Amino acid sequence: MNPSNEIAITTSDVFGKKVVCTKATLERHRLKHQEPFSDDDIVECVSNPDIVAKTGHVIPEHKDRLLFYKESQFDDAPKMMKTVIDYEKEPGLVTSMFRTSRFTQDGAIVYTREGYLEEKLR
Repeated sequence: MNPSNEIAITTSDVFGKKVVCTKATLERHRLKHQEPFSDDDIVECVSNPDIVAKTGHVIPEHKDRLLFYKESQFDDAPKMMKTVIDYEKEPGLVTSMFRTSRFTQDGAIVYTREGYLEEKLR
């Protein structure tokens, strides 16, 4: 196996589909983004997200991507862990992951954690 394709994380998403993340993708995103995240942050975001949305990109290659969001605290500030998964092939492949200060809806919402919207409206 090509070392850049070596699997670092294997989990199941909230829909029961197998998802993997390569070591190369994980290392590239850890170097690129300033706020650290753990393997567990990614697993939690994928397996127990607050929101899942379709990608809104018009690029045909991105039509099979879903965006997973999980709220968390980081340095005493609310953040969203965002994980992008491409489902073009099985298993689903994590293509991006990072912390962001807010939810940005790229496309239609396809899942919300039970009670999440009610919590936000309080």
